[in-house]
Amino acid sequence: MTPFLHSSLLLEAGFDHGFGTRSTEPDEYPKNMITLKQVHGERIIVLNREGGRRKEEGGKEGKTFDILCRDVPENPFRFEEGDALITDIPGTAIGIRTADCLPVLIGDSSSGAAAAVHCGWRSLSLGLAGKTAQALLEGTGSRAADLVAALGPSIGRCCYKVGEEIRDRFRETGCCDEAFEDSPRGLFLDLNAAARFQLQSAGLSADAIDVVGGCTSCEGENYWSWRARKDRDRMVNWIRTRGLRIED
Repeated sequence: MTPFLHSSLLLEAGFDHGFGTRSTEPDEYPKNMITLKQVHGERIIVLNREGGRRKEEGGKEGKTFDILCRDVPENPFRFEEGDALITDIPGTAIGIRTADCLPVLIGDSSSGAAAAVHCGWRSLSLGLAGKTAQALLEGTGSRAADLVAALGPSIGRCCYKVGEEIRDRFRETGCCDEAFEDSPRGLFLDLNAAARFQLQSAGLSADAIDVVGGCTSCEGENYWSWRARKDRDRMVNWIRTRGLRIED
């Protein structure tokens, strides 16, 4: 297994990035990478030169979500609680940590801005993948046609058995029933399908969404999994904005 998995779409758009694996060593990640303490909600952190706080309207049926604006932190590792990171500062590497949840990396081919999104079922039930894409577009003035996204390794539909109450949560926010599969073994959730639905609802074309890697639960030789093996290690999934490269 290689240290990082890559998306052909992000590479073609000029974005340096990687989805971590079980084989990735700590010193192989960007040294100045900025990461979050995940809270499994819909909090979006925007790194810019302004700082401060603002509230944005978003989501279905007029629901609100917070976008918190922050300056580049002096201590970048897990500097803030949140579920998605967005920045347009050239050469900045941003990342999120996963071990079953779905990592989503988004690049804006027009502005060079990028986003890293941590999508567990709670965040996806709140529409986080689509909301992050919308926030990225609002912040850069780009078009949805300028965005490309990659979905990394996560627990697959084959292994992610959930309760009926989780499907109810998704239905409350208008997400697709196609993300769920009823079988004799029970109800199973497809995180990839839910994220694709939200990204396409935000305006991305199906051809602009790449799927990278396999199931973290099935493929224990390749990935860490909390649900299957109670692994305490995490994969880090990162993307660097285009522009002047920050020295590692």
